[in-house]
Amino acid sequence: MQTGAERRRAVGAVRLSSLTEETTSPERQREAEQAWADTNNTEIIGWAIDLDVSASIPPWERPELGAWLERHTEYDILIWAKLDRAVRSLRDFVDLMAWSEKHGIGLVILDPQIDLTDMWGRAMGGILAVFAELERNMIQKRTKEGYAEVLRQGRWPGGRVPFGYTAVERDDGNGWKLIVNDAQAQVLRTVINRIIGGASTLSQVNWLNETKVPTARGAESWGYTSVYEMLRSPALLGQRIKDRGNTKHKKWDVLRGPDGLPIQFAEPIIRRETWERLQEKLEANAYNTTGNRHDAAPLLQVGFCARCERPLYRRGVEKEMADGSLKPYFYYRCASASDATVPKARKCSDKPYRFQELEELVFAEVLNVIGGLEVQQRVYVPGEDHTETLETAQAAYTELAEQLTITRSSSGRKKIMEQLSSLDERIAELEELPIRPSSWHYEGTGQTYAKLWETLSDVERGALLREAGVKVMCVRKPDHTPVAGVVLPPNLAERAKSWASGRR
Repeated sequence: MQTGAERRRAVGAVRLSSLTEETTSPERQREAEQAWADTNNTEIIGWAIDLDVSASIPPWERPELGAWLERHTEYDILIWAKLDRAVRSLRDFVDLMAWSEKHGIGLVILDPQIDLTDMWGRAMGGILAVFAELERNMIQKRTKEGYAEVLRQGRWPGGRVPFGYTAVERDDGNGWKLIVNDAQAQVLRTVINRIIGGASTLSQVNWLNETKVPTARGAESWGYTSVYEMLRSPALLGQRIKDRGNTKHKKWDVLRGPDGLPIQFAEPIIRRETWERLQEKLEANAYNTTGNRHDAAPLLQVGFCARCERPLYRRGVEKEMADGSLKPYFYYRCASASDATVPKARKCSDKPYRFQELEELVFAEVLNVIGGLEVQQRVYVPGEDHTETLETAQAAYTELAEQLTITRSSSGRKKIMEQLSSLDERIAELEELPIRPSSWHYEGTGQTYAKLWETLSDVERGALLREAGVKVMCVRKPDHTPVAGVVLPPNLAERAKSWASGRR
């Protein structure tokens, strides 16, 4: 032990890239640094402990160490148990040495033991830093190659399992794979069909929460962003995502194999044509309001003025009463009444409708016309068109054929020939597949509008009518009594006519 000298002050630095419950590395690093300080007349006045922090992050950008580097006047020495705990980049090593010389801070590395206070020690540290950087690069390369090989074998490399899939152990015991979760996939298809049919994303978020469908992690609460990103993701096609980016403005990137085709991690939940139709609808919805908000007026995009053929909008406020309760003072009025572009002489002359009176009238008329009809769900049936897949395979074939002309090694040429043979078979299969156009059909739900009506709130009733395409034309008679006429889309009109005939 050193004697007769002033006791030096030090900061012990501890770093670990990946922290788990089993690791003891942080404790071992501290013990080694404390033992060195105890035998070298040094007091450790603080610890810079950075856990789950990569060595690729420069010392100044690490949360704990970066803060201590700014407080360099408070200590004399920085201690690391190992060189790779300090840096794995030659540039970071050189910058750290320059910093220590500028501020007079001694750097201590215990493994390997290096005296960084003289020229030869710094030179040796630089050489070791070069090898540390090479080691890090090799680790990254091996990790990337191993990841690619796992994908090539059809194994799941880990990470969050997308909603609609379940991770199961492979039959050969070699890792895991994903299979379609039938229950979750059916939920997804229901949501997707509704959105393609005209429903808003927010209305489906509300439906997921109201029906308490668990998320992929088992939670009961869905957020708009998570649902939107799930619907945007090519994971619905069973494809491995490479880079999400900004999903509102940029398409998701997928990992592709050597042949240029997307790497499949599992069977698709929906067909590509359905996915593309969904993306188009989501894009359109971003610039359009469907009225399917949780607090939307029930007659929004349902009630219309029969005189002007303009939509009716609900206006007004809720006023607080003396007892603290809120009383709604709402009314519906033709859009022309508040449209500054409409001349005063041409504005609708009908007086506003009291909201409760008009909603009750409209709902009663609707039930009178379609109450006995079975509620049907509009389902999009994707056609069969493999043009894109065929073009992708043909492009991959052309690229490989060009690569073959410049490949000299026999092993390389053999591998390319195998890929070309596989692609050729795939192209032949795609060329034989039929092309069928997309279509819509309706599936019964087993429940009449009248029965379903009893279970819904007024807001939900409005959403149901919007999704069904029902419109109601409203007008006042000469005595100012409001009347309403129901206008049905063709698919409902014919059924309603048959039902009305049967009631006579």
